[in-house]
Amino acid sequence: MYPIKLEKNEENVYYRDSDCFSDNRLHLTHAYQHDNYKTKMHSHQFYEINIISSGEGRHYISDVSLPTSVGDVFVLPPEVFHGYHTNSTLDISHIILRTDFITRYREELEAMPCFSTLFDIEPRLRRSGSHGCNLRISPKTMERVSNLFEDIVRAEQSGQYSYANALTLSLIGLICNLLKRDIEENVFPAETGDLLRVMSYVRDNLDRKLTLDSLAAMANMSISTLNRHFRKALNISPMQYVTHCRISKARELVSEGRMSKTEIACICGFYDVAHMNKYL
Repeated sequence: MYPIKLEKNEENVYYRDSDCFSDNRLHLTHAYQHDNYKTKMHSHQFYEINIISSGEGRHYISDVSLPTSVGDVFVLPPEVFHGYHTNSTLDISHIILRTDFITRYREELEAMPCFSTLFDIEPRLRRSGSHGCNLRISPKTMERVSNLFEDIVRAEQSGQYSYANALTLSLIGLICNLLKRDIEENVFPAETGDLLRVMSYVRDNLDRKLTLDSLAAMANMSISTLNRHFRKALNISPMQYVTHCRISKARELVSEGRMSKTEIACICGFYDVAHMNKYL
């Protein structure tokens, strides 16, 4: 019966921070187990981490569908339609990150290996139909992840929000390190692995001069091959992706209001504030 097409809800279901979190300013993460999960397409204001704890089914993101089973990890960014379907059993551990979570812990998160890959690059590739690029946790490590998840649930339920936040950071760090290992060990298909490495390099080096020549050399590809991979996966060129990342990063930092525009322009690789303002 697979695949089927999941339709967006007629109500266009959209969840906001206020639907999942209390007014306590430290309540930044919400963890819960959802057994026999089957849902129509929906979207939300926040990031969500889904870990398949039991069963199998299909994961839907935008217009793409792919099979899923125990150990699969999916990060769902804000404003992205997604859903699940199963003909049997599908149990999912959900960790929802309030919008403020990323802002509050940005320095710690961005210091983690492959954070941008996990939260931005992999979901982008998945939406484009590049299957086989999400992380799958081994049964041995799954026990460690499950124990940490249960600790987060207990901490939140007892009102220990700071502790729940710290545990969530630990879980994200663990997942990031697992993804880094898989990329280094070439677990993913060659073309997907190459794209992950190039895109991760771009996200981590926006302050540098990034050219087609330098990106192709870093990936050990010809310029034409690099262009072909990007066009196939994202329908944009490598340099268009560089520009997208710079604009996206600049908008995030401007909205947080912690840095001057001069600092932000430098960090994001723009010539100066005037150059950056043309894109914002």
